[in-house]
Amino acid sequence: QFNCLAQHPDHPAILYLATENDVLVSTNGGGTWSTIGASLPNAPVMQLHTKDGYLWAVTFGRGLWRAHLPS
Repeated sequence: QFNCLAQHPDHPAILYLATENDVLVSTNGGGTWSTIGASLPNAPVMQLHTKDGYLWAVTFGRGLWRAHLPS
């Protein structure tokens, strides 16, 4: 199950997917997915936002987290 989808603001083929356990990333428009590998908690991620060079992840019960977006 996924909760939210976000697109990199400068690279449309890079997508981020919020799931019940992690954030996944695709660099080919959704063709393949892998874990983002950032310092995000192992918790349900409810919303994703991109702003000011960061990916912001809103988790269920673990707060707000951020990771640098690739340039």
